[in-house]
Amino acid sequence: MSVRGVVPLLMAAFLWSTIGLATKHALALGSDPLSIGALRAGISGALSLAFLRRRAFDKGIALIGLAFTGPLYTIYVFSVMHLGVGIAAVLLYTAPVIVILLAKFLLGEGISSKKLVALLLSFSGVLVIGMRGGSGPDMVALALGMGSSFAYSGIILSVRKLSVSGYSPLELGLGPQVWAAVELTPLMALSRNEISCDSLIPITYLAIFPSFIAYYMHARGLREIEAGTASIITNVEPIAALMLGVTLGESLGPLAIMGSALVISGALVASWKS
Repeated sequence: MSVRGVVPLLMAAFLWSTIGLATKHALALGSDPLSIGALRAGISGALSLAFLRRRAFDKGIALIGLAFTGPLYTIYVFSVMHLGVGIAAVLLYTAPVIVILLAKFLLGEGISSKKLVALLLSFSGVLVIGMRGGSGPDMVALALGMGSSFAYSGIILSVRKLSVSGYSPLELGLGPQVWAAVELTPLMALSRNEISCDSLIPITYLAIFPSFIAYYMHARGLREIEAGTASIITNVEPIAALMLGVTLGESLGPLAIMGSALVISGALVASWKS
């Protein structure tokens, strides 16, 4: 395994783990989810367009950005609002397991015993997390968490399909952000809150570091390491996000810890190459 590939992948995973932290900070400073998602996409999209130029306008790239990246950038903010930094990141990482189900119906891929174990672990974890309040599942919070996961799953499946059509990892990572910007920037008109100079700091951080730089580093890592191994390495993201959430004073409780362990275990099993 190439160290030159592992280091950028770990950097990408760590930067992604800070998304919830920066999002929560921006919310605390008065920004609303629509403005956070739109500005994040707008700044990152502008950087990506300058980097990729014409290839960003390909039809497949546009589909990923409009159908999945844009919705993910907005839904995930709501997920952090309702679930907290750590649990929002954990539910996002049900995506590798959701991909197993979607690939079964959309691509005709079989479900092996390993994949079945991953499904059971992951969805058991989601159920346990939903029960953490002690009064039954919080369906709104779970819907937001799983909504962000489905959007992320769409990205994974689309990238898998286009990666065999001549697109580079860099194009697939940065290109959709241009179209996410096209989709989300008009939503700024619906924002009820004014953007303060203070809130621009965490939003700009979101756009540059966990978006533009993280996807660039991820693409660099994929040049050295195969995708299956890379997905295992980036599974450190929800663990790091949970730790960051605890530093913010988020109380997980035994059910949240148990559910998170099940989801992360499911993601690891799903990603592990036989």
